[in-house]
Amino acid sequence: MVLRAYAKYLRQAGSTFSQDYMEDTLRHNVHTTRLLVSLFEARMSPDRQRAGYELVDALLEELDAALDQVASLDEDRILRSFLTVIKATLRTNFFQETAGGASHEYVSMKFDPQAIPDLPGAAPGVRDLGVLAAGGGRAPALRQGRARRSALVRPA
Repeated sequence: MVLRAYAKYLRQAGSTFSQDYMEDTLRHNVHTTRLLVSLFEARMSPDRQRAGYELVDALLEELDAALDQVASLDEDRILRSFLTVIKATLRTNFFQETAGGASHEYVSMKFDPQAIPDLPGAAPGVRDLGVLAAGGGRAPALRQGRARRSALVRPA
């Protein structure tokens, strides 16, 4: 769900690669994809954040080596885009639970658009929010302004 949300965010941000092609790239590069997920968890999971910067630094080194092994230029660009948005993620609700202890039906992420090169309209001091519902309904916000609000679109 997290990688799908990132792919949808990248599409909204202007990526020329289709959702299907990005997903195929992740499937064709299983080791690198697992490292990307581990990096997301190391940075965002309250349980893994306790490991500190050493874990994140080690994963970044391993990711650099894995990305150097990617044969296709397009796949390299896609995987590096995922790495960029993971590193630009400031916070997420992915690891939070509802009052009943279940996972949310959506994932929301707050990004630092200044950390995402070529993002259209990234003004200084602006934060960006993307939301993806489990059924594919989404409401990513790519708007200007300091206060960002995004309505959640729930699948029918």
